[in-house]
Amino acid sequence: MCGANMRPPPKASFAAAFASSSKCERVERAQVHGAACVALATVERALARKATVVRVSCSGFGDTGTIAIADLLANAPEGVATNVHMRGCDIGDAGACALAVALRERAHGVRSLDLCENRIGAAGAAALAAALPDHRSLRSLLLCHNRIGDTGMYALGNQLAASGVTLLAVSDNGISYRGARALAAALDHGLPLRAVGSLALVLDGNEIGDEGATAIAPLLAAGAVESLSLASCSIAERGAAALAAATTSTSSRCIDLELRGNAVGEGGAVEVARALRSGARLERLSLSACRVTLRGARAIADALDRAPTLRTLDVGGNHLDDIAAHAFAVALERTPNLQVLGIGSDRITSAGVQRLTLAVRRNSSIADV
Repeated sequence: MCGANMRPPPKASFAAAFASSSKCERVERAQVHGAACVALATVERALARKATVVRVSCSGFGDTGTIAIADLLANAPEGVATNVHMRGCDIGDAGACALAVALRERAHGVRSLDLCENRIGAAGAAALAAALPDHRSLRSLLLCHNRIGDTGMYALGNQLAASGVTLLAVSDNGISYRGARALAAALDHGLPLRAVGSLALVLDGNEIGDEGATAIAPLLAAGAVESLSLASCSIAERGAAALAAATTSTSSRCIDLELRGNAVGEGGAVEVARALRSGARLERLSLSACRVTLRGARAIADALDRAPTLRTLDVGGNHLDDIAAHAFAVALERTPNLQVLGIGSDRITSAGVQRLTLAVRRNSSIADV
């Protein structure tokens, strides 16, 4: 089992296991067969032609195959394999640890690492986190649909401030409000250390609730997070209100807020509208399927002419009716900056659609409704 304090072994450690000049011989030693042999050979050819993108998609690849790839990546020349995609490869903690060692050994190069849809747990996340300060060229780390949990989130949070990562995606990882709190506390403590600007955080599908949302909100207010996606995170009115208020801070850099699939409700929508009227710099806002009522929809519609930066708004999936459609149509006619409005609803009749269509004709800046 590897840990966050794991130090890289000598480069020969991987090479000794896969030293054959024949790729298929290496694969046999690693007990990886069939499609995995082809995938590994594909990676070697990509590196030989100095490709910048290395893509592996093989469900049976597993940790042993990943260790072989880690060996290749650790020894890749500068400018090669800058984007590594290994989705759905059955990578566990051992494979993640091997990739972490490769990142530490190779002080340059990889800018994007996609490990979504694997089975990486807290130990693997901790190993990857520990490698981040040694590989500051890494900008994008995608770990969606794994098993890192609160412990893995804590480990990643502790290293983010000292890393070069600007996009961290950890959707559907069993993270609770405790993990969100740990992330927020670590980032808040390390803000003075960050030299690469604001973060984009994707936490969709983790049940962080209002407690997690209110813990993250200060990061928006401090300018640490530029884009925040919290779709289907069990957030209700209190959490939505905290996030909305944070976007009005003069230090906030948040331009993209995704709250799709949460129980924001009428009160939360009203608070979001208040934020739009109070200086929020949001360029994109999604309240799709958020239980927004007519009163909440009207409040948002009335705030649009006070939100000059907002370009995209999604309030679809809230069962809004023709009255709401009319409110948004009126808003569209006096709002020159909004370009895309999502308002799909099974309760809007042809009359509501016609009213929205007329508003679009009167406002040439609208690209899509």
